[in-house]
Amino acid sequence: MNTVVPLANRKARLAAITTAETTPKMHLGQQSRVMDEYTLLADVLPEEANFDGYLPAGKAVTWTPGYIDPTGTPANESQLFEYMMPANPTTPNQIYYWWIDDGTKILLCGNFDGPVGMANEGNKLAFVVEDSYPPGMESHQVVP
Repeated sequence: MNTVVPLANRKARLAAITTAETTPKMHLGQQSRVMDEYTLLADVLPEEANFDGYLPAGKAVTWTPGYIDPTGTPANESQLFEYMMPANPTTPNQIYYWWIDDGTKILLCGNFDGPVGMANEGNKLAFVVEDSYPPGMESHQVVP
């Protein structure tokens, strides 16, 4: 599916996701950009999605307990993130990427394979972020 960027100092950033001191949040971006380890929170905040029903405060991130996948790789997954356009939408977006931040910096980020239209009633975006070590991170877009 899409690429997830393993950011610099990834171990510390992943640890931050699970600490009680932070409340990491999932966000969506509506501009075409390649997310990488050099992307700053200040760069993406002005590009945050604003389609009808989207909450710019973000959605809290939770992770499953770790497990060993069928290839023997340690992994865990986020909850299912779901976004849906309500009836009579007035603010459409094309969604290109996602990021998880702690309010001060990006912890994890990734691009969708292509833009996801959030323009019409019933349009839906649903995905799960999977963390594994090695080889890295990926997300699985469920809908569309």
